Amino acid sequence: MTGQSPVVAAIPNYNMAENLRKLLPQILAQGYDGVFVLDDASTDDSAEVVGEFGDKVEFVRSPQNVGPAANRNQIIDHVDDGTI
Repeated sequence: MTGQSPVVAAIPNYNMAENLRKLLPQILAQGYDGVFVLDDASTDDSAEVVGEFGDKVEFVRSPQNVGPAANRNQIIDHVDDGTI
């Protein structure tokens, strides 16, 4: 094996904007290779909160509420094979 696999944080979210505001600085301080918020069509200001972190956090939004499992699976389309 040549090198280490990238490690990302994938945070499932549904209407938890205030929690994201507290959580994201802590996650970013950990030095992950990528940080993703997987949003399940929230109706609060989750998108705006994530936007406050600029390009440090990728916001992946489902166009409709799909439930926890399908929401978590959104990460598959946003990372390469071998990413942890």
